[in-house]
Amino acid sequence: MGVEDDPAVLNVDVKEEATQTFRTHWRPLIEIVPVEIWRECWMYADDRGHRTLAFVCRLFRDICLPFVFKKLSYSLVIGGLANTGDNTSARKGWVYDMKTRVKRMQELASSQQHASMVRECRFHTSFDTRRRKAIKKSNAVKSAYNGFVEAFTFALPHFTNLTRVDIITDLDIDGRILSALALFPRIDSVCLSGTFARGESINTLIKPRILEVYQEDGIEYSDPPSNIPQVVSSQRLEELHLHSYILAPRIMYALTPQGNCPHLTVLEINFVTGHATVLAAFLAVCPQLRTLIINDHHDLDAQRAILEFSISPTTIPLLESFFGPAVLANLIIPGRPVQKIALDLFQWDKRLDAVVTTMERLSRSTGPVRELKLPAIVCHPNIVTTITRLFPDLTSLRFRVDDAEHEHDVNCAPEEIYDERRLDFVFDKHHCPFSYEGLLCQIASRHISLPQGLECLRLNQFDMSLRDNNRMFGQCLSDAVANAVATLLGATYPLKELWIGRDYPHVIFQRQEYEKEWRIVLRCRDLSYLSNDGDWD
Repeated sequence: MGVEDDPAVLNVDVKEEATQTFRTHWRPLIEIVPVEIWRECWMYADDRGHRTLAFVCRLFRDICLPFVFKKLSYSLVIGGLANTGDNTSARKGWVYDMKTRVKRMQELASSQQHASMVRECRFHTSFDTRRRKAIKKSNAVKSAYNGFVEAFTFALPHFTNLTRVDIITDLDIDGRILSALALFPRIDSVCLSGTFARGESINTLIKPRILEVYQEDGIEYSDPPSNIPQVVSSQRLEELHLHSYILAPRIMYALTPQGNCPHLTVLEINFVTGHATVLAAFLAVCPQLRTLIINDHHDLDAQRAILEFSISPTTIPLLESFFGPAVLANLIIPGRPVQKIALDLFQWDKRLDAVVTTMERLSRSTGPVRELKLPAIVCHPNIVTTITRLFPDLTSLRFRVDDAEHEHDVNCAPEEIYDERRLDFVFDKHHCPFSYEGLLCQIASRHISLPQGLECLRLNQFDMSLRDNNRMFGQCLSDAVANAVATLLGATYPLKELWIGRDYPHVIFQRQEYEKEWRIVLRCRDLSYLSNDGDWD
């Protein structure tokens, strides 16, 4: 099967004029530059780029072909068949399209040359969840779905160099696909997104390095029964990502009897208080765990968690990174070599004494702690002083301060700076350190110190209650203040990245090192730029 038969390639519509221009532009380079260098270049292009090049210019087909077939995606939108109604023409067209996809899938699997190129395969079915019952009763839908699954399970074993499989569906994950995955005992990564029928097993012959499980579900607060008889083997498991409040404890419950997970280094789970004992038992069989990410439901019962979550000091002795609620951080981090800490945004007591107490417990890490990310905290100079005292080795510090936690005197505002060149500004004697802008100026003028080795600082204002732009403490930083603060901080600390400004309405000042020079950029972020609290970026 040639590139012309690949559906992703056929769908690329490029005008002939653009094609000729492209060929004319690239021909001299193609003749001069060795093929090996071209191959290296196209490794950094995305899937669409590879397919476009392979379609537009025949000279690139040999180079792009391995990349075109590296990632395959098979999608079946079942809802489309039911939505055609009594339109016979549309129904026939939909059925023909499905048969064509199945045929291409089988042809690719039968091609020794191209089947061996496949590295990643994605199987996606959409049943139109609003019409599940009607669709499941349709014989036409059942026939189309069964044919699609059979073609996929036929093709899968022919992809002998497969390293990753993604199974995504909005209904139950088909047992036939799970059985087919058992034919790949050395597969690197398996992603299962859907629902599991009660009593469904994940074949233990599947031995992935990375397992991701996604399921949209409700919350179950009690320790669940073991209604997943089997799960994948833990022999090669290095990363386990369980994005389901129901399945996470059940999969951990089923993995625990297998004994130690000798290679598991990353564990990410959705967690509720009632599953604390299951989590503690599973951590006991993960001696090599380096990264622990706990996504709680933001209604964690702190007292119950403290009573039910109990691990010995020798459990997970190599833990290096922790992201999760503060209550579990207080129980897990002390005595372990944790170097990266990110606390959950919502499960947090913002009071000064509570924050200081938590910081003191986190400082008992034998790390030492290099990266610290905190949720919104009270705007108080003692917070920064405490962080500097307890974590002197920090290279990255990220947190938000909340002005709304204090009753400010509107007259105790820092002096406004109108001249960006005036860096040696003097603060007014009535300067208020409990405001965000005031705290920044205190840090910039060295009245408050930061860890001396700090390379990354993100100090943002977080106050969703301030909507009035006329209020002093609800306003974003001015360009002059931001530039002055950034310049002074850059001269005092070995900063390579600085983010200051307000999270709402997503206006920040970014300063990054570029070719050993500082550049200050004002960015207005929309919601798509907001980083996940679990990221270290």
